[in-house]
Amino acid sequence: MLDRRRYYRSAYAGITETTWTAARKDEGLRGEYQLTRELERIAGHKRFLCNCYVPKEDGTTSEIDVLMITQAGIFVFEMKNYSGWIFGSQDDYQWTQVFPNKRKERFYNPLKQNATHVLTLQRYLQGFGPIPYYPIVVFGRQCTLKKVTVSPESVVLPLDSVGRVVQTLGYPVLTEYQVDMVWSQLAPLTQVSPEIKNAHIQRVSRSR
Repeated sequence: MLDRRRYYRSAYAGITETTWTAARKDEGLRGEYQLTRELERIAGHKRFLCNCYVPKEDGTTSEIDVLMITQAGIFVFEMKNYSGWIFGSQDDYQWTQVFPNKRKERFYNPLKQNATHVLTLQRYLQGFGPIPYYPIVVFGRQCTLKKVTVSPESVVLPLDSVGRVVQTLGYPVLTEYQVDMVWSQLAPLTQVSPEIKNAHIQRVSRSR
């Protein structure tokens, strides 16, 4: 159940202008909201961005679900608000989602997906100099990470562990002013035209 009053007081509603009705009906939007709710509880100066379309060298875009910019660096989240059991390993091209009725769905390895996001973001922000990046894959509360095998350097988390884990990563290397400057550079990328969004959706659909 998505509490209407709590939703409209959240950072997610403020930065995305997504309505409560839309978030309630869309699993992806609801997962992004739940993720930012967990991240809001972390202490310190931070700025959020959601659905950020970062331009790539080939003229296409890389859509990042949730970004959190802090004095420790940039946290790049790939949010999967899935149900069922999740199976996958570091080097698999695809991971597997298994439903209670035994039906299976394949989806692109979210670690590889997020690695592309980070690389694109690093290129776009190269003028800012060295910034630590923390790619993190998050799965929602309706699924179970049944057999997920990744390297120690990769971070794959259930939603309820996000706040506890993230606040242990890194240490302050940016000033509050630098955090705000990075945010201001990326913020326009969340306000792209419908044409750019549709082109991204079509390209992703063709690659599946």
